[in-house]
Amino acid sequence: MANGISISDRIRGILTSGGGLKEVLDDTWTLVEREYGIRVQFCRIFGKRWSYFSGPDDGDAVVASQRIELLPGWGIISDGQFDPREDWEKFLKEVASCLRNHLK
Repeated sequence: MANGISISDRIRGILTSGGGLKEVLDDTWTLVEREYGIRVQFCRIFGKRWSYFSGPDDGDAVVASQRIELLPGWGIISDGQFDPREDWEKFLKEVASCLRNHLK
């Protein structure tokens, strides 16, 4: 916990900041990578094709241990998950809610 603020609260703060979708997702993946060492990429889904939207773009591919559809047309590729698992599930729900709010 940094400065008394949990990582969950920090992520929720980013996701509800009111910024543009790309900016919010960029801030989210940056925090997740820095705090957890987990690389995530947010993707648009077109049929079976997952197309990069936001995440590390440094030439190193995110080796997907998980590929999760968050909403129809949107997903996340991850090389790990938070521990405990409940924190990961909560994170995914918050990202899905953020996407729904931005897509209204």
